[in-house]
Amino acid sequence: MGNKTKAAVTTAALALSVLSGMSGVTAASASEAGIQDCGGTAAAPPGFWGPETLSNCGTSGYPGYRKGYSWNVVNGDVTVCVQAWGYDANNVGTWYSLGCGQSARGDVPWGNNLATAKIRAQSVQLPFSAMVRFNG
Repeated sequence: MGNKTKAAVTTAALALSVLSGMSGVTAASASEAGIQDCGGTAAAPPGFWGPETLSNCGTSGYPGYRKGYSWNVVNGDVTVCVQAWGYDANNVGTWYSLGCGQSARGDVPWGNNLATAKIRAQSVQLPFSAMVRFNG
């Protein structure tokens, strides 16, 4: 690792350390500081699962960790079903239901895995499709 790379890594680590140790840091102030929520926007086609949509952040778990997700329909009054990626007791990736409706939150088993969270969604209100914003 070159000196410039070491300096950049050290600066980033220091900034993260300072921000995480500050009391009174809110989502708004974190956003202003350039820290983004983890998540994304998924397509929910009518009658079948849409493409897997990756979060814009990775997740580092630990034994017994459960990964939290929340989601909501962002365009209209369409009912969708959402599944989130997690890991079973054998650390095998699998889909878990986060329910159906227009919004929900839940958590799925994650365990001691380092991976990127993802969801998939489908509209159950034929013939309408929807877009689903998720955090996770």
